[in-house]
Amino acid sequence: MNNNLIKVEEKGILNKIKNFFKKIFGKKEIEVQIKQPIQNQEEVETKEGFLDNIKVTEEVKKEADLMSLKEQYDNELISEEKLTKEQITGLIKMYDEQIERLKRKIGQLPQET
Repeated sequence: MNNNLIKVEEKGILNKIKNFFKKIFGKKEIEVQIKQPIQNQEEVETKEGFLDNIKVTEEVKKEADLMSLKEQYDNELISEEKLTKEQITGLIKMYDEQIERLKRKIGQLPQET
């Protein structure tokens, strides 16, 4: 016995409409599944970025406070006795960083003889 089935060509307008909707709705289900993990990843990146911005803002504020303290101290508007230990250690650290930057700059300059 020959079990070969005859192929039916689906050329009718109803079949074209059916295939059209299958393509549309089939893609949307896949797109929805793909977009959801991406949104979660974007939310995580946004939260991390926000936390990084807060940290950077705090560091910038601390640096600005130390710079104003440095200016006040250099201009003798504030005495060392009025500074807290934390402010003194921050100023010492800032001075050390400035010294290191200057040493690196001097090291980069060509030596004149």
